Amino acid sequence: EEYIAGVNTKIADSTIREKVAKLIQAQSYKELLQVYQKLDKPLAVAYYSVKLAEKENKAPTYISAGDFNTMLIQTAPDEKAKNFLSENALLCYQKAVALDSTNTDNRIRLADAYMEGGGAPMQGVSILLDIVSKDSTNVNALLMLGRFGIMSGQYDKAIGRLEKILYLHPQNSEAMLLMAEAYNGQGNKAKAIET
Repeated sequence: EEYIAGVNTKIADSTIREKVAKLIQAQSYKELLQVYQKLDKPLAVAYYSVKLAEKENKAPTYISAGDFNTMLIQTAPDEKAKNFLSENALLCYQKAVALDSTNTDNRIRLADAYMEGGGAPMQGVSILLDIVSKDSTNVNALLMLGRFGIMSGQYDKAIGRLEKILYLHPQNSEAMLLMAEAYNGQGNKAKAIET
């Protein structure tokens, strides 16, 4: 909110500044999103995308807001903004899953949010393991588990999951790259090069 207030005071055009003030007062979040997009203020868009999702309380709106916040994490200007965006994404995916717990893609997004920025990677792993226990061919869940296995030094587990993907989809380049990384992590450089 401090950031938004700062952005609003820096809007040079008084007409736009007045419009923004009225839209904030009216809680017209869709219109605010459009204004801030035109002003190229992505953190404000992230903030109001969450506000819109809370107002509409629908899983697709939460997913859209979560995806936007997740996308911005990579280019966050500082650690405070990165934490803000990570918390927003996690909140949005939690709400989306609460509204529609049967949607596997939403659960995968939530798992990713826990693992990447939510500070609870094992909670994310637990969600992914549940998904894989019900659908052992879910490539997205297997990829994330493979990636996490590499990050945590569990190369054997990662290789097992990645082999399954490559059995199902032999040309999956992401799985091949991760497999090479896992072999390299094990110290098996020849197998990494071959892969």
